[in-house]
Amino acid sequence: MIRLAVPEDEDFLYRLMRENFPYVCRDRGFVKKRMERGIILVEEGKGFIDFEVRGKVLIIMAVAVDEEHRGKGVGTRLLRAAEEVGRKVGY
Repeated sequence: MIRLAVPEDEDFLYRLMRENFPYVCRDRGFVKKRMERGIILVEEGKGFIDFEVRGKVLIIMAVAVDEEHRGKGVGTRLLRAAEEVGRKVGY
């Protein structure tokens, strides 16, 4: 099930961001800022997509899928969910 990230997801998001984007995510403060500024959708324990909607533009900031869940459609589901949320808020 894909849902909006909640504060309890911070450890999971931090781990995936550090593994996949170490040059950007240097500390937990980065995760907190992204949770405040963007929209983060999570598929529980599998992956996340971080995006923003600016007018009619959907900007994907990051997508990451846990290594053991890659190749199983998680990323595709997250992208589709982001598009759906984007349409609801003006994209």
